[in-house]
Amino acid sequence: MKLTLREKARIFKALSEERRLEILRYLSNKEFCVGDVAQEFDMSASVASHHLKVLESARLLHRRKEGKNVIFKVNIELLKELFEDIFEFLEIKLEDIT
Repeated sequence: MKLTLREKARIFKALSEERRLEILRYLSNKEFCVGDVAQEFDMSASVASHHLKVLESARLLHRRKEGKNVIFKVNIELLKELFEDIFEFLEIKLEDIT
């Protein structure tokens, strides 16, 4: 599935905040809940929840319910697709200048 320009813009907007980049990097290989993020980054649960909501609305995170907890996981497939698009764009531009 090709990402639309609107979807790419939403992803880049979500990634434009340093703390959200840190959250994605830290949590790239595990599942987590809001409390885990709040504790790891020394922030309130409401601030952690806000960051996770922004990342989820950009489709950078998957969520599932486990009892009372909401468990998040990084959407590696979306990141892979985004970077494949970027590399494809760069290859085209490199061809233009050589």
